[in-house]
Amino acid sequence: MWLSFLIFFPIFAGLFLLFFSSSNHQKIFSTLTIVVTSLELFLCSILYFIFSPKNYLQFVEKTEWITLSLGNFGHLSIDYFVALDGLSLVMIWLSAFVMWIGALVSWQIKTQIKGYYSLYLILTGTVIGCFVAWDFFLFYLFFEFMLLPMFFLIGIWGGEKREYASMKFFIYTLVGSLLILVVIIVLHLSMVDIEKTSEKLKIGERELINNIEKNQIEKQDFVRSFNIRLMMDKKSFITQETTKSIKDKKIKNKTDTISWRVWAFWLLVIGFLIKLPSVPFHTWLPDAHVEAPT
Repeated sequence: MWLSFLIFFPIFAGLFLLFFSSSNHQKIFSTLTIVVTSLELFLCSILYFIFSPKNYLQFVEKTEWITLSLGNFGHLSIDYFVALDGLSLVMIWLSAFVMWIGALVSWQIKTQIKGYYSLYLILTGTVIGCFVAWDFFLFYLFFEFMLLPMFFLIGIWGGEKREYASMKFFIYTLVGSLLILVVIIVLHLSMVDIEKTSEKLKIGERELINNIEKNQIEKQDFVRSFNIRLMMDKKSFITQETTKSIKDKKIKNKTDTISWRVWAFWLLVIGFLIKLPSVPFHTWLPDAHVEAPT
């Protein structure tokens, strides 16, 4: 429950601030924000010292979240799957440290203080969520919800050109978000969750893999997920021919699906280059950073 606490504690704290009156509790807003971000930094520091370099994923929390039947497209399974590896450990500590510093220097905010600190705490939780999510759909949710507080923080509490900077930031990141969404759909159509599909069909995983290779599984029987670990496993990759109904299979063509994934790779690269940002998609960054309140 370590990671869930790191994610949702600041989010709920930000929502909790909304129940206070803006005029009588201004010091409470800043004090609570500093306390919450300090606790986040303290807990991330503890995780850093107890993290074992011998293991890959640690502090794993995985629960089946959403299950949908998509008819001819099979079954969709989305998990609440968060965990830490060595890279994400460093990133959540760095994020907690930056958010703590930001809370300390936010003393110059004088207008709509309640809204500012509420959005700031929500931003803190969603940033942590991005780095610990191991379900692509869950990551996408955290990533997009992270952009909403940033948009309002720039647009309301920014400098003289805050409206221009926030709209430019929104348009650029919206394009990046749409590209990443396309990739999510493509990856969903080109992979299968071997473990969950074998459980559904009540056959062994090895037998299932052999049947998939022989095109003996109807596409309606596939259970698909957004598990990032499965996306890196070649056993989860299925060809376009496999995704067709058995009755419709005439010509095998693996090249089509491989080209889907190549296009998905480049769309994903461009989407994240926009959001990072990186040259030549970086022109929103100077305006957003100059006009940002902290």
